Amino acid sequence: MWKLRLNSHKTKAILFSTRRPPSPLPDLIQITNTFVLKASSVRCLGLVLVSKLLFSQHLHTVSNKATVVLRNIFTTLVRDSAISPTN
Repeated sequence: MWKLRLNSHKTKAILFSTRRPPSPLPDLIQITNTFVLKASSVRCLGLVLVSKLLFSQHLHTVSNKATVVLRNIFTTLVRDSAISPTN
């Protein structure tokens, strides 16, 4: 039937809904002899998708990554700067 093999370690099931409360999703879903776990959020192509269709978790993740990168750039620039710290 299906020629596609699912990697159960990477595959997650998520139900997107703005209804409160959303209809229940079973903890395990079976797709052609492979069990898939449900998740409240998944990451797809760098985007964090949450079941309630909010982007707050994605923005938090991106903000944390940007802070780390900027901190690393700043410390590199300060270390290699020709300006002395006493001026």
